[in-house]
Amino acid sequence: MGFLITEVKVKIEASELAPGEYGFGFVKDGSFVVIDVGANDLFRVPAKSDDNLRRPVPSRSCRKGKPTALICGKEVGFS
Repeated sequence: MGFLITEVKVKIEASELAPGEYGFGFVKDGSFVVIDVGANDLFRVPAKSDDNLRRPVPSRSCRKGKPTALICGKEVGFS
């Protein structure tokens, strides 16, 4: 679904990503998956749905208070 490039450590739920390049997406079992550039799964976390969103939106990151949320459609990948 997308490509994440980070220059700092990123925490997604209980998992931490070192600076680098990663792929990410949502899978049929309702998980948010992060993969390395070799297409190896690094980890999966449960995806969440934000029912307060009125309609699906393009992929974006936004701040809701302190944490950053990744929103893809109606799915919230991390917060």
